[in-house]
Amino acid sequence: MHLNLKNSAVALVASAVFTIGSQVAVAKDLVKAQTASPGSGAYVATVAFDKVATAHTDYQLQINASQTLTKSMIGLGEGKIMIAPMPVAAVGHMQNQRAMYSKMENAKELAANLRSIFSYEAGIYHFLADGDLGLKTLADVKGKKVYLGPPSGAASATSTRILKVGVGYESGTDYEGIKLGWPQGGQAFSDGQVDVYSRPAPTGSSIVQQFGSNKTFTLLGLSKEQVEQSGDSIAAAGQNVAIIPSGTYTGQTNGDEDVFSLAFWHVMGASASANERMIYDMTKAMWENMEEFYSVAPVLRAVTKETVFSQMLAPLHAGAYRYYKEAGFDVPADLVPADAK
Repeated sequence: MHLNLKNSAVALVASAVFTIGSQVAVAKDLVKAQTASPGSGAYVATVAFDKVATAHTDYQLQINASQTLTKSMIGLGEGKIMIAPMPVAAVGHMQNQRAMYSKMENAKELAANLRSIFSYEAGIYHFLADGDLGLKTLADVKGKKVYLGPPSGAASATSTRILKVGVGYESGTDYEGIKLGWPQGGQAFSDGQVDVYSRPAPTGSSIVQQFGSNKTFTLLGLSKEQVEQSGDSIAAAGQNVAIIPSGTYTGQTNGDEDVFSLAFWHVMGASASANERMIYDMTKAMWENMEEFYSVAPVLRAVTKETVFSQMLAPLHAGAYRYYKEAGFDVPADLVPADAK
């Protein structure tokens, strides 16, 4: 197998596998990949994609976890990494040189190098308040310290937007917005240094449940009236109104209530410079071994033939497109890559 290592950032590594009476050398091409922190929707999707690729292709992801995905997308655009989840909202920001990319002169150029493999609903925004504060809804965060997410990340931008569109609050005016890395933000909430902690995560995630082990928390959401008044404006690209069902978490003071919030979509992204055969093989391995893919986390069962192209803003990678075309998927015209054969 011959690959252009400069363009694909694939390094060859050999590992020995022992069988009865013989030693067989098995070579895997390592593919540079990044993802978010363990327990996140981005993390489980990346691990699942790697699982099927490692088991059924000549490739294995070399995953660098706990990364800020908006920065990983820059790496995809520059061709420094080959695979990374992309928040749909962030793809739109890069394509239009706005939000965290507003001062990046080559944002649109980098966005042109982003490619898609499959879409998935990555989770829902959880707004946790200390259970002792007596807060009930997002309207109660006025005057409070609110952890929004990492600096320059899609999560902090979305948390800010939910509070602005949903309840009309501005950071720095109606509440004190705090931006820190994920570990620091979680610790600040545990230590009582912030009153409210915003965390995008799959429903039922251990990331959220951990806060109910030694203290109580209240999930703050939008009211039905706020959702109805906001209409379609509350959900930006890659988002939709969803519910965190009652009984999902222990230690939750309002655990007997359904909580309205925003669900968000990611796309498993690839660099346009990623080897076409590699992406083809990985995509094929996933769809031909979906039970193995699903086994990593229940949330992944939302990845189906009906949802695979949902919310995509960047065109498919040429390798992924070739598989979908051969397999008879109905590919939207705007997702067909310009370099498709």
